[in-house]
Order: sequence, then structure tokens, then C-alpha cells
Amino acid sequence: MAKRDPIDEIELEQIAREFIRSSLGGPDSELAAIRERNLRAYNAMPEGEFAPPDIDDRSTFVSSDVADTVDGMLPQLLDVFVSDDKAVECEPKKPGPQAQKWASDATGYLNHLFYVRNEGLNVLHDWIQDAALQKVGFVKVWAEEQPEDSKQTYEGQTQEQLAALMMDGAQLQGEPQVDEQGMLTFTVVDESKRMKFCVACVAPHHMRIDPNAKWGDEPAAIGEVLPKRKFELEEMGYDLSGIGGDVSIQSGETDALLGDGQGEPDHELHESHKLYEYAELYFQLDVDGDGTAEWV
Repeated sequence: MAKRDPIDEIELEQIAREFIRSSLGGPDSELAAIRERNLRAYNAMPEGEFAPPDIDDRSTFVSSDVADTVDGMLPQLLDVFVSDDKAVECEPKKPGPQAQKWASDATGYLNHLFYVRNEGLNVLHDWIQDAALQKVGFVKVWAEEQPEDSKQTYEGQTQEQLAALMMDGAQLQGEPQVDEQGMLTFTVVDESKRMKFCVACVAPHHMRIDPNAKWGDEPAAIGEVLPKRKFELEEMGYDLSGIGGDVSIQSGETDALLGDGQGEPDHELHESHKLYEYAELYFQLDVDGDGTAEWV
């Protein structure tokens, strides 16, 4: 394989900025203009090409045909997914009752994660509506660690049981109480982390796609660009000292989604509510120079 020089942080930042500028779906793209037009038609807003001529007493009525058509389609499209409560179905790779049971258990667990833990019905509704109205619909699936932070009191336990709990990561709170039989009563706090699987719709105007992407192929670059408040970014661990906020990230699509200019804030609630443009981007790049492109 051909070797190349590794990509450093400065070059990676340049690649990211150029991708945001040239990607499909950005605020100034042709696709964004089409999506904005569709949203204004759906909301029956007399703006843009739907605005009446500048003539006194001219009606501002806009037909609701787009909303009636899209909303009328949604129940039938949703029924394809929810009629049997299985957004996901696993099939066994090997014959036999045991393999069938594992596949059934996996199917039940994945559908529980989707429909119960992640309000899957709402995800499906928004995903299909985005696709019908804005030409594209996106769903993001990811995993993140979350602290358990649970407190539990145990009664009638042995020293060995207490030791086993502490080996699993539990922290003893206070001193154990010992009864007449030598059994322990104690409280432990579990500060371990568990993996949470998340599913959520991504607003089409937040998505950025490789401009050279072809239908049916995996894009070589994809990302999400969205506004985040200062306190949200600080909770994520970012140091924002020396980085200005209040960037202009309002778009015509945002206004069309909210309607009547509700997206324009009249005032800032607090300094911690300053808005920043936050980008989460993924590229296929040979960052380490070994001749093979990996997802970065």
C-alpha cells in the first residue's frame, strides 16, 4: 500500500471547515432552498414564492394541500413498521430451537430499546414525515456511557457478599451494622457506568453529506451541524475560554419550521445561554498515513 504523511490537527481542521462549506444540505445549497419551500407550503405561509403581489387588499391565503397530502400519507406509512410492533427482527443463522430462541430474545430486546427506551414511534413518525416533506429523512443511532448513581440498602448480608458488591464497583456508605447473628446491614452507592443505546431523528437542515456521494453508496463524509448553548458544551467537557459565541446560525429553514419568525430570540436569558455552532463530523481518512482510510 502507498504510504503518505500523517494528517495533523491543523490539516484535519481545514478539511472539516471545507466539508461544512461544500457539503450537501448546507444552508445555502439548492437542496436547502427546496426544503425551505416545501416547509413554507406545508405551513401555508404567504412568504417567498407564496407571498401575494404587493397590491392592496390582496388575499394572503395559501392552500393547505401539501399538509393535507403529507399528513394523510403518514398513518399508512407508519403502519408498515408498527403493525406487528417489530421495527427490528433478528433471524437465526443456524437451525434449531436454541438458535430460534436467541433470535427471538434479541428481537424482543432490540424492539424494547427502540420503542420503549427511545420512544421509537415518535422517531418513526418524524423520520417518515421528514422524508415525505423535506426530500430526506435521517435517524442517528449511537451509544454513550451513563452513570448508574443508584443507592441500595441490604439487610442480612455476609462479609463475603459485601466484598463481592464492592468488587463490582459499589461504594460503602457509612459503617455496616451488625446484628446478633453477625449478619450485616449496610448501604452502598453504585457509581458504575452502563452503556445506553440511543436513537433520535436528526433535522435535515442539520445534516451535512459528502458532495460526491452517490445514491446507494456509503458517503465518505457525513456530519451534523447544530446550535448548542454554552452550558451544554461545558457539560460535555469543552473549554470555551477565548471562543466567541452568538454566531449567526439562523436559517430560512429554521424560520419556516418555527413559523412567524419565532426562531429570532429577543434577548439572552443568561451568559451561559450563548449559542455556538457545534459540528460532529465523520470522515474516511488515512490520518495515520498507513495507506488505509479509516473512519475518523
